[in-house]
Amino acid sequence: MLFAPASCPRLIVKIGSALLVDEGGAVRRDWLAGIAADIAARCRAGQQVAVVSSGAIALGARRLGLAKGGRASLEDAQAAAATGQIALSQVWAEVLGAEGLTAAQHTRGAAQMLEFGASITKVSKTLAMDKKDVKAQAAVGKAEAARAALDAGQLDLAHAAVVAEFEEAGDTEAVEKLLTTRPYNFDHVAERLRGLREEREAYARAMVSPVFRNQL
Repeated sequence: MLFAPASCPRLIVKIGSALLVDEGGAVRRDWLAGIAADIAARCRAGQQVAVVSSGAIALGARRLGLAKGGRASLEDAQAAAATGQIALSQVWAEVLGAEGLTAAQHTRGAAQMLEFGASITKVSKTLAMDKKDVKAQAAVGKAEAARAALDAGQLDLAHAAVVAEFEEAGDTEAVEKLLTTRPYNFDHVAERLRGLREEREAYARAMVSPVFRNQL
């Protein structure tokens, strides 16, 4: 086995679009299943594996029927990426799930490391992951609905972290709204929900302020 766990405790696997997606824009599932099997075997042997996967734009372009692989314009690329990221998450969830691995395991692992006292910097170095992604994984790891949506391939990590934000605040209505929002509109809806939350919080503060009570 190349890069065996004994000599390489942490392995980063980079998969480009040309390997993941064929010329017609479809996922090379048989090949990807083989990669997932190898990842599972390495994880069982105690190796930490991080996967960096391209292919979101290629997959999104195929689903949306965009010309030039979704790169004809910035708008096309953004739309393809938003749609393709969900498709990419679903594909990985399926092939890893078939091997007994889930995305939620990774998010829960990051959350537990932080709970046990490891710093974000330490977790970032241990998992070979950007600090922003560590924070997102830790947030999702503590949020049941966000974790389940990530595991099912319904959301990517960034969007799952947003759901976790509202879940931690106890805003179940916002969580339900986000879980039923389409990817291309997710960020807009999230910002609108944040605005509504800020308005409610401002009103609540005003209600308990001395000035407001005196006016009553």
